[in-house]
Amino acid sequence: MLEYETHKKVQIGYIANLISLGCCLALQLITVSDLLNSQIYLYMILAIVYGVLLVFPLKRFAAYDISTFFLTVSLLVYFYISTPNFMAVVLFYLYAVQIGLTFERKYSLAGAMVIAVIFFVASIDQIEIDKKNMTWIIMHSLLIINVNVLAQHLSQLEHQALYQNEKVKQLLSQMENSYKTVSALAEKDELTTLYNYRSFRNKLEELVPYNIAILLLDVDYFKIFNDSYGHLCGDAVLRDMATVLKGSLREGDMVFRYGGEEFAVIIQCSNETEVQTTAVRISNNVERHPFYFGKESALHVTVSIGYAIGKEGIETTEELFKIADEALYNAKESGRNLIGCPNGQICNPTTSPLYHVS
Repeated sequence: MLEYETHKKVQIGYIANLISLGCCLALQLITVSDLLNSQIYLYMILAIVYGVLLVFPLKRFAAYDISTFFLTVSLLVYFYISTPNFMAVVLFYLYAVQIGLTFERKYSLAGAMVIAVIFFVASIDQIEIDKKNMTWIIMHSLLIINVNVLAQHLSQLEHQALYQNEKVKQLLSQMENSYKTVSALAEKDELTTLYNYRSFRNKLEELVPYNIAILLLDVDYFKIFNDSYGHLCGDAVLRDMATVLKGSLREGDMVFRYGGEEFAVIIQCSNETEVQTTAVRISNNVERHPFYFGKESALHVTVSIGYAIGKEGIETTEELFKIADEALYNAKESGRNLIGCPNGQICNPTTSPLYHVS
């Protein structure tokens, strides 16, 4: 029924009301000679209850809000009758502002009108009625409603500002997510979901040519394969190839689709035997892997590989890449399905006992 907002301004309204209540209680204590008067105790108990209800509310629900409202209005009237001074009048204004900041608009306005009517009736009962006093009473009654409406507008403006701020945050979050998505798309190959040529080149610029090795792979006779089975089948083979390559590498090794049917691998390693073992494992896994497309029988492809290892004398990753590229060229020129070493030697991964991985 009633909307509860935990904004700082509402808490400030509570504190202002309690301070005003304390001032009224002090005035009442000063004006009453008998401190043991039962009214003083009632006054203090009601003030404490009022403070507890407003400052330490439990779960908000309609009956709670309604009972709190009427209890507060009753206290205001009691204070006003007991101590008819300016501070007691201010309490009506403060409570009108408070409900304007706390309750929904229609309930807030209705509550302010109730407060104004009660103030009007209580004032007529307390003040000698003449033209001047009646004007004073009517003016304050209307001002109670006006300050409530003003508080509602301020609250609404704040809600709009908070809403716009939230929308801006959401928009910034969407822009950030879109940027990440676009960045990911710019770095990934759409067909294989591997990192692309651009990512490979960026990674080479970030790395130094020590303790790393580069392997370049080329699917053998892929153009003939495409011409025989079609480009859709060729795309399916490239997707499967990406899966085989990732399954042949260790966690932390990086694989890229360099372009077309060419792939590149970067591994953290300075041991040539380990690099050769990785190259042989990739070659064997590709050759043994059955590639399927539609209702066709299992197809098999092979790859040629060239590798290079960062060692003394190699100053840049670009030099390392050129060595691997030359090794790949030697493997392809020597008959395909071979591994080209940086020293110019060629290895057949299927027959060589040195490099074969069973």
